[in-house]
Amino acid sequence: MKPTEPVWTRLPQRRAVWLEVARMVVLGTLAGAVLVAGERWPAWRWALWGGFGLLFLGWLFRDLRKPVNYRSLEVRGPVIDYADLFDTHRIDLHEVLQLTLVREEALFPDLTGPYIESKWVVQMRDGRRIEVMDEWPHRRVLLKAFRRHLEGFDEAAAGAGLRARAEGRWLCFERRSGG
Repeated sequence: MKPTEPVWTRLPQRRAVWLEVARMVVLGTLAGAVLVAGERWPAWRWALWGGFGLLFLGWLFRDLRKPVNYRSLEVRGPVIDYADLFDTHRIDLHEVLQLTLVREEALFPDLTGPYIESKWVVQMRDGRRIEVMDEWPHRRVLLKAFRRHLEGFDEAAAGAGLRARAEGRWLCFERRSGG
């Protein structure tokens, strides 16, 4: 971020941080309330903690469905709107020349060390090369769009790549010169 950048351009990041802090405060306050209520009404302690546990699991599931390596991905028919961390891309699947699944070592190591991540490399007719990160919340939606709109999509190659534990490249679609 440039030092000459106006303050209002940084507000969305600050707002997200404050929303996360507020969410943690609410969760902590709710846990404290359940603890106190369980002491006050011991016969209901298991039900209170069970309800809190279900609420927490729902919150956790919702939070884990958010992508980590990109901002958003939306599929509408043959069009994929993909917003990575820096830019937004519109991918019309009718304009795709080549689709490759790539598994390689991640750019940034995890807490436990380096790991392998997957991404779809899309080569467009206009020369653009777009890398779409593969994360489980959107994997099924992407595969469904590829199957429907890329005639000749190689599901076996995609499946082999997604199941692989090592680095590699799997060509899943290549448009013939006539199409």
